[in-house]
Amino acid sequence: MTRHRTKILCTIGPASEHPKTIRAMLRGGMDGARLNFSHGSRQWHASVYNRLRDLSTETNSPLCILQDLQGIKIRITDVESPFRLNRGEVVRVAPGTERTSHQCIVIDYPHLLKDLKRGDRILIDDGLITLVVRDKGAGGLRAVVKEGGIISSRKGVNLPDSRVSLSPFTDKDREDLEFGLSLGVDYVALSFVRSHREVKALKEWMAGRGHQLPVIAKIERPEAVSDIDRILDLSEGIMVARGDLGVEMPPEEVPLIQKELIIKANSRGRLVITATQMLESMKEHTRPTRAEVTDVANAVLDGSDVLMLSAETSAGRYPVQAVKMMQRIISATEKRPAVRENLFRHNMLQKRDDMSFAVADAAVRAAEDIRASYIVALTESGYTAMLISKLRPSVPVIAFTPEERVLRVMRLFWGVSPFMMERKAHWDEMVSEVVELMRQRGLIRRTETLVIVGGDPPGMGMTNIMKIIRAGV
Repeated sequence: MTRHRTKILCTIGPASEHPKTIRAMLRGGMDGARLNFSHGSRQWHASVYNRLRDLSTETNSPLCILQDLQGIKIRITDVESPFRLNRGEVVRVAPGTERTSHQCIVIDYPHLLKDLKRGDRILIDDGLITLVVRDKGAGGLRAVVKEGGIISSRKGVNLPDSRVSLSPFTDKDREDLEFGLSLGVDYVALSFVRSHREVKALKEWMAGRGHQLPVIAKIERPEAVSDIDRILDLSEGIMVARGDLGVEMPPEEVPLIQKELIIKANSRGRLVITATQMLESMKEHTRPTRAEVTDVANAVLDGSDVLMLSAETSAGRYPVQAVKMMQRIISATEKRPAVRENLFRHNMLQKRDDMSFAVADAAVRAAEDIRASYIVALTESGYTAMLISKLRPSVPVIAFTPEERVLRVMRLFWGVSPFMMERKAHWDEMVSEVVELMRQRGLIRRTETLVIVGGDPPGMGMTNIMKIIRAGV
């Protein structure tokens, strides 16, 4: 059973790749692992993927694995030795692969001259350095330094005022995703999404290869915020990627954008992951700042399904402590009586004119009215469990599925504890099997009440039945 309803997704990297560390993170509360394909070789990712699967089986802890594609990653080229740009300087900026120097800032983006115009900003190193384009010629741009700083090798570049020509689903991403699909990843995250068309293109590419992986659209650009409704229509979820979003947009707008995105995703029944710098100080320290603790708690209160740790677990000194701290903050937030009233009674999912919603909604209401011990979702696709999760019941939710892939996908559903069961031909057989499995796991006693939801006949693809039973009666 899950100890926390808001789930924890951890980025795996050099700091957390060791089996001992992964075991400790699983025990500490990790529900999902993120493989960041912006870093590391495919050989390394394959090795880590297999290790995660083996340790998940060894510890009997179902684990979801998300492949995060790199997308368009624009950087300055290598610098022979770091140098300072001072405010007011005029510098030359050009596309290419040559070394960057004080004489010319070289950016590894071939469409730089085409995409930028006079007045556009060039942000370097997460926006710490700001250049503004003054004019451009055949070979490059002239830009004035508005915010200075130290230029060093391979720093990231953002172009917040420009319409980037390249698709965020790059040739590298296609090759990486082909590789990820061969491994068996559970989700794919598409970076730097600008519109719903890019999500559609990714899904069509996968469908052409016989795959239907759930897609998480990373919201990192203002265009994506503007097109969020159609992005939510096509994706299975979004990631509120506050790092690049805070560079591309005014930072003071990000907190309210975060809340608005979470509300929209929840109302549409889509997964929502809140990410970036949640416990950033734990890269170097064993304790977070009070502001970071408040940030995590607020993300829980906003209604996030999942909170993600990035550098804290991939490159930080204390990956296990970061997971445990995240789990502690989530659990403490969810247990407060006043918070429970707000968090569990707030129906986030907008009403739908379909049978599955009506049955799921009735099950949640009935379970709370009779104070049932559990709501049990019997599901082959995970859809029933997601509906119930988005209705945010106060009653614990258990989901049973015969599909191992669906089991892992549901590991990121808010409040859902997923388990495997054998496929049965009849509803009554499924109910009997579920009660027996719960009894074997010590989850129920003979007198406990369950509200069971699913489809009859099993596998029909629709939630159309709810049953209230007393275990053992």
